[in-house]
Amino acid sequence: MAGFDFDAALGRVYSKHYSRLLAWAWKNLGRKEPAEDLVQNACIAALESKGRFRGEGDDAVFNFLLAIVGCDIKDAIRSRRRERKNARTSYSDFQDYSGEEDLTGKKEEELDDEEKSYLRKETAR
Repeated sequence: MAGFDFDAALGRVYSKHYSRLLAWAWKNLGRKEPAEDLVQNACIAALESKGRFRGEGDDAVFNFLLAIVGCDIKDAIRSRRRERKNARTSYSDFQDYSGEEDLTGKKEEELDDEEKSYLRKETAR
């Protein structure tokens, strides 16, 4: 891998695909701020893990970053489910239960117009 600059490739990938990664994380987590943090932390994790990276080119770096973001999304969803499972619940909590809210924390009708339009635009790409 002599001559391949992982840091430069990650910078290009981050600049080019940040909005798509953010939209994916936002859609799965239901809130923008945690999604932004997740994507930024994934980039830091990619930099810290570059010694384990095997490959060359922007596409390989994008796939590496995509795998990290995907795992982080899955971990965040599991964490949220675990927290909700361990939280005290009452009968009234179950009356209003909808499976959608379980994953995102927000029902689609609770998203404001800016959130809806951003998610539609970014997931249509």
